[in-house]
Amino acid sequence: VNAYDWNGAIDQKQLKWLEKTLKDASKKGKRVILFCHLTLLPVNALVLWNHEEIKDLIFKHDHVFAFIGGHDHNGNYVYEKGKHFFAVKGVLNESEHETSCAVVHVFSDRMVIEGFGREDDRVWEIK
Repeated sequence: VNAYDWNGAIDQKQLKWLEKTLKDASKKGKRVILFCHLTLLPVNALVLWNHEEIKDLIFKHDHVFAFIGGHDHNGNYVYEKGKHFFAVKGVLNESEHETSCAVVHVFSDRMVIEGFGREDDRVWEIK
């Protein structure tokens, strides 16, 4: 579904690093928000080549709160298994008078996405 040369993947070396980093964060009682240019959900032509493998890793770690990506210029949001998967709307192909971007504010009890232009505001409770 996503085998296009303009997509990409997270290689095995990076996956091992990510898994170790997630385990270390869990031991320290930290919550985690992951950022990546590509997305994981919803599954479409714009997700990482190995999106299933990455999702499986994320779902093993309760302390991962959100995965924020881009690449899907229309934006997207999926809440699955207690995790937020969010693609920020892109500015590509926008008129010079319209923008799309966001500022993420993280607090101990919530994450606030302050949208500008075409991007929506969002508030997610951190449990």
